[in-house]
Amino acid sequence: MDGKEAGRVRPRRTEKLSEVVAREIVRDIRDLPPATMLPAEAIMLGKYGVGRGSLREALRLLEVQGLIVIRPGPGGGPMVAQVDSVHFARVSSLYYHMSGATYGDVASALYALEPVIARLAAERHDERDLAVLRAHLAHPDDEHALDTNGFHALLAEMSGNPVLTLSARSLQRMFVERVRGLFPPERRPKFEREHRAICQAILDGDGDLAERLTREHMRAYVDTAEDRYAAVRAETVDWH
Repeated sequence: MDGKEAGRVRPRRTEKLSEVVAREIVRDIRDLPPATMLPAEAIMLGKYGVGRGSLREALRLLEVQGLIVIRPGPGGGPMVAQVDSVHFARVSSLYYHMSGATYGDVASALYALEPVIARLAAERHDERDLAVLRAHLAHPDDEHALDTNGFHALLAEMSGNPVLTLSARSLQRMFVERVRGLFPPERRPKFEREHRAICQAILDGDGDLAERLTREHMRAYVDTAEDRYAAVRAETVDWH
């Protein structure tokens, strides 16, 4: 191990060595595809210049954060995990729970985020994503159609901003899991019409219209929740 590598894992005074090693591992695996196996333990011990206990604690930290998966048994070991909104929602919901955030706070955050996301989707105009929207508009009643969750998840992906994507999708997941089945069926056709109008604005590349329609749609969605399920909005976010 050269001097550069030794310097990379020197901890700050307030930081545990395992946390420093975990951060270095993240930097090394950031661009690797999911399911890529990490090097053997002996190789990592030499690379990071730490003991077995610190390395294993670092790997456990990354596993808890959902960044790696540790497979047991022969041929197992740590491998790169798929970074997605499911685990991000699980971790962030714990912090929201401890901070006293409510489902009303989650709804308000979505009301602020979703219109911006729709504008970015229209301005970015990625052809692969637009093809999914076209299929949704052309075949609203078959397997090509997006349900409410799928529609908002796709818009988040279309923003092209990974911070917005993870934030919005995790918030969507938290809110939808709590209110699933609570919205009256008679409201769904209205929401679906609004989805189609937003889709068309995005397909037309009209960011102003996409943002305005999404803001109106989210206002109606939040108002419905406030009118019918005020108790749910006042609930503290649960740890999923």
